[in-house]
Amino acid sequence: MKTFLAALFATMLPVAYAQTPAQAPLPRRAPWDNRPNKCLAPAAASMPGCEAPPDWPTYSITVQHMRMLWMNPNFDLIERGENELGYSNGQFETGSYYFEAWMDGLTAGVERPAE
Repeated sequence: MKTFLAALFATMLPVAYAQTPAQAPLPRRAPWDNRPNKCLAPAAASMPGCEAPPDWPTYSITVQHMRMLWMNPNFDLIERGENELGYSNGQFETGSYYFEAWMDGLTAGVERPAE
């Protein structure tokens, strides 16, 4: 009987600890992204009404978006903003550099995030 239980335990142990393949996590949602949850699925990008809103459309909106991220710190999105704005040589249509919006949003978000 002991050998039977030992054999049963030995065969069931790998099954008990087997993990199902993990699904890819959904991307972090920006606070200004008001799309329905169905739009976050990977295949939903082509669905009508599921287009992602632009993260950094203008200088003033970009500063507001950065302040939103600092009001309720979401460091994944803050890091993404840093990579896309802080290290960029790009410019808005007004001629302001993305880096300036990053710095102004960072300064405003750290010094006075709730205003």
